[in-house]
Amino acid sequence: MISHLADKEKANVAMDNVLKYLYTDKGLITHYPASEGFDPAKKSYFLFPAGARENGGIFFHSNTWPIIAFAMLGRGNDAFKCYENMLPIRRNDIADLCRTEPYVYSQTMIAPPHPNAWVCVNSWLTGTASWTYYAATQFILGIRPEYEGLCIDPQIPDDWKGFSVERQCRGHVYKIQVRRSGEDEIGFYADDVELAKNCFSVDGVEQEGRGLYVNGVKREGNLVPWDVSTEKEIEVVLIL
Repeated sequence: MISHLADKEKANVAMDNVLKYLYTDKGLITHYPASEGFDPAKKSYFLFPAGARENGGIFFHSNTWPIIAFAMLGRGNDAFKCYENMLPIRRNDIADLCRTEPYVYSQTMIAPPHPNAWVCVNSWLTGTASWTYYAATQFILGIRPEYEGLCIDPQIPDDWKGFSVERQCRGHVYKIQVRRSGEDEIGFYADDVELAKNCFSVDGVEQEGRGLYVNGVKREGNLVPWDVSTEKEIEVVLIL
């Protein structure tokens, strides 16, 4: 999906099977089933027992790529579910089982059928944290720099009303407000009430409808061009 090799239909089938075969409530395993020893017919041999590391374990570094893939498919609920499940803070109450700090990413977690399932391995020694930040901010929140401008393409869970964030990029400060159609909490989603009125009526009923508004002006698509304004601060409102 990330390489754009698969069309959307095939990509959705593949990601459905990710959830069917690889999903656990603590992260995604590398493959299913894990290999047991050497199989001459399949030419498979792993240095690790089944459920450990690359042999069917939960590899947190690569867990971030399905998050990105789900977001690219517009499946915000699935993207966030995979993101939330791998968060270290969720393991606070089972720290004795996981045997690692509940505030830092580990490289891997051992998974069934291994007898030490759910034990974490190699904390602090992984690129997982940076990849998770990238997946969460640029694909779940959907705010990412592209060649022509700053893309605003959030893929958030259905139960999120919206969010507010500032993004510094190319000498500008983008004050971004994202809200769902029909929500009337203008004060939360836009610090500038006058700007909000350009997009919504005072009582929260939509004036212009869904879309992207840059400094109060509606634009086509989800891209804020780099040269859209010479102002230091740029106000962006997106109605989903």
